[in-house]
Amino acid sequence: MNMIQETPLLIALLLFTLLWVGSVVLERRIEDRFREPFRFLRNFILPGLVLLWALEDLLGIQRTDTLFRVTETLLGFGLVWFLATVLKVLFFSEFEKDSVRARTPRLLVDILRLCFVVVGCLLVYSSVWQRDISPLLTTFGVGSLVLGLALQDTLGNLFSGLALVFERPISVGDWIQVGDLIGKVRQINWRSVRIVTRELNEITIPNSAIGKDRITNFSNPVRAYGFKIAFGFSYDAAPNEVKEMLRTVALETPGILHSPEPDSRTTDFGAYAVQYELRIFIDDYENLVNIRNELMTRVWYAARRRNISIPYPTTTLYKTEVPYAPVPNNHGVLVGRLLRSAPIFAELADSDFATLEREVTFEQYAKGERVIAEGEMGEAFYLLIEGSCAVVLRGEKGKALSVLSLAPGAVFGEVSLLLGKIRNASIDAVTDVEVARIGKEALSHVLTRRPDLVQSLAHYAAVRAQEAEHARSLDSSSAVAQDEVVDEVDLRARIRRFFGLA
Repeated sequence: MNMIQETPLLIALLLFTLLWVGSVVLERRIEDRFREPFRFLRNFILPGLVLLWALEDLLGIQRTDTLFRVTETLLGFGLVWFLATVLKVLFFSEFEKDSVRARTPRLLVDILRLCFVVVGCLLVYSSVWQRDISPLLTTFGVGSLVLGLALQDTLGNLFSGLALVFERPISVGDWIQVGDLIGKVRQINWRSVRIVTRELNEITIPNSAIGKDRITNFSNPVRAYGFKIAFGFSYDAAPNEVKEMLRTVALETPGILHSPEPDSRTTDFGAYAVQYELRIFIDDYENLVNIRNELMTRVWYAARRRNISIPYPTTTLYKTEVPYAPVPNNHGVLVGRLLRSAPIFAELADSDFATLEREVTFEQYAKGERVIAEGEMGEAFYLLIEGSCAVVLRGEKGKALSVLSLAPGAVFGEVSLLLGKIRNASIDAVTDVEVARIGKEALSHVLTRRPDLVQSLAHYAAVRAQEAEHARSLDSSSAVAQDEVVDEVDLRARIRRFFGLA
């Protein structure tokens, strides 16, 4: 008789053991994302089912007994939690990047999962204990209303945060403006958005404040960001000349896009200046301050070179009691000394230097600007007064190669001027520089009075051409075409033709 009673128990233990071993073996074959709920099923649900069967069939405990109901309730709660976990795993598995599931925030899924578990547990409690849960639901509703009123700011931040994460008007790494605040988005969470300003200050903005304010995203839908800069220039400068200068400087400034193209226009005739507006586009908003600084610096130098003044409110007083004494031109003295030290002018007389000094013009260039561009005609040569320049050649695949550094006193561009040829190298300002520009007319006046100088200039040009040819032969990366070989007789003929000498 005892063997007959013990047989179901042995069968139950054997079956449970087989199921346990089988689940351990099966666990190694399932995907990683399902292993956690599978362990919960093996370690909690399966033993709970066996325990219920043992309580009812082996121990004879009735379903209405408290022990059985407690066990059944806990097992039901476990099943609800298991179903909620499986649904969450299935929701977040293998979805397309731009699908609805991809845009659904995990916080929202966790909230829905919690609601599912609470409702499921209430239903299990009502079914097992045969209790009416309507009063409990009423109490829960009233409590939720009181809790909602007490936490309305927190809940406002929560739902605003869900909207931000779900709609994605901003993302981490975007530059945005909210009210008067501008910064880079560092973090988006359920309560707030954290941004870092240009001053490296971190500011936390509540989601409810962002939901009520206007958001400007400088990084989306495209990274190109356009802005305007106002300038004021003298009434003596022609508007078309000023607008072309602004557009040219903008195109040459690093960081400014060529498409959309910079646009300049005249906006107003002010009290003391003509007002202009320059609209430009950049694709790196984070570097806006540096690009704006570089642009405005270059505009000042460009205006100075073109003798376009940038006026400001002034008061002019005229006094006739004291005669006006001109300020000595120190530049003229310096230029005269530098000209006399240049090898190209070794045979010039004092009267020739006086002619050149009278017609010299001074120009200033900002660091990084191009003083001479390769491929343009040589209509002038330059004398470096202050700063440092670099001679730049085109290397392989058009890459710029700096091959020589120029110090104050250096003369450049003279060979192209003497021969009337295009320039075969560029000169870039390494620092802020000031140069003296001596045009073709000034040198023509000297040669008209002193035609005997043609021979010495031709000899100088021949020597420089040989030096340049030797430098290019040593630089295997240079892509500049080699000049044809010419002798001094040919050079003298070229100089006479270019300057119109008989």
